[in-house]
Amino acid sequence: MKPTLLIFKLIGGYGYLFFLVMPLAQRSDVTLPQADLLLTITQNYDKIKKFGEGVFGQHSCFQELSNMEKTLYNAEGEPVAYISDGLTKAIYLWDGHPVAYLWDYHVYGFNGRHLGWFIDGIVYDPDGKRIGFTSTSCPVPVHKETGKAKKYPLDKPGPRYEAPPLPELSFNPSAEDFEEFLKMGQVFL
Repeated sequence: MKPTLLIFKLIGGYGYLFFLVMPLAQRSDVTLPQADLLLTITQNYDKIKKFGEGVFGQHSCFQELSNMEKTLYNAEGEPVAYISDGLTKAIYLWDGHPVAYLWDYHVYGFNGRHLGWFIDGIVYDPDGKRIGFTSTSCPVPVHKETGKAKKYPLDKPGPRYEAPPLPELSFNPSAEDFEEFLKMGQVFL
């Protein structure tokens, strides 16, 4: 087993816990209780990861370190936006304009407006209807990505409005256009 860095995001966005899982043969400075804990983590890595994803959701709370941007598609499978790989988890439109960001499983506009939720690779609108998707959650085959425009500088996020209660999530698609939905979070000067 190779050393693996796991990141556990604390609920509420107040910080991160880091776990470095490595074989005991690479550790000579551990005491017996620490060795037992490391051995338990090493032997049960897949179970621990699956438990964390099941409890906290695979979308943001328990994940392996990744430096990849995630493309977001509309219901027709067309690429509309992407989530940056930075710490801000900013959402950029394909034309490079930043419009929103992820805060835990919430989607907030840079203007402070609560737009919806991002859960298990699906963006839900305020009514709990599905409006945006990652490639693995899209209900139709996704279209090939075209070149992305250069990113515009990030806007300073406005004060976040209080999030409404999570509605009952629906399998139904939203009637709203995904790009227009994201633009509701854009800051206009």
